[in-house]
Amino acid sequence: MIRARGGPLGQRIALPEGKIVRAISRLSAWLDAAGISDGYVFQTMGKGGVPTGRPVNPGEVARLVKRYAAKIGLDPADYSAHSLRAGFVTSAAARRARLDKIVEVTRHRNPATVLGYIRDAECFTDHAGASFL
Repeated sequence: MIRARGGPLGQRIALPEGKIVRAISRLSAWLDAAGISDGYVFQTMGKGGVPTGRPVNPGEVARLVKRYAAKIGLDPADYSAHSLRAGFVTSAAARRARLDKIVEVTRHRNPATVLGYIRDAECFTDHAGASFL
């Protein structure tokens, strides 16, 4: 069984392959390359790039997001680990995903939190000034 950080062991999350991201193929390749067959999907790495079995620290995820944001020319101060979750919600909402389906993936406890991102995603949809600005 693979465990999501903070989630119960064996928790199931639907993960479609997709046409662009190809999440299943990439996840399978990572697990094979890292030799991970059970435990945490994202583990700290020991010497020689060997997974330790311990989960990646959330602070390390934040550092990685900032590092790669800078590499593509973005201001790292504007991005955090939370940007990944917020970006997913915003993108899903912009493509008219249902709120219950978004929460099913993100595991937000309060759907009202997700509604804030949905409002942000829709602020340009049918904008009153779109025809003349």
